[in-house]
Amino acid sequence: MRYMNIQRGNFFAITTSPIAMVFAGVAILVIVYSVYNQSKINKRAAANAAKENA
Repeated sequence: MRYMNIQRGNFFAITTSPIAMVFAGVAILVIVYSVYNQSKINKRAAANAAKENA
């Protein structure tokens, strides 16, 4: 909030900082990896459930 007040409401002014961009990139990669990993887990669980029912 303080940063937003200093920048007069311009949220995207933070993208000019290289360190902020690195943190944002890492956060995006972590989110994408966790979604990908969860989908693999779900597929594996579905395959195991299908095996048990057959």
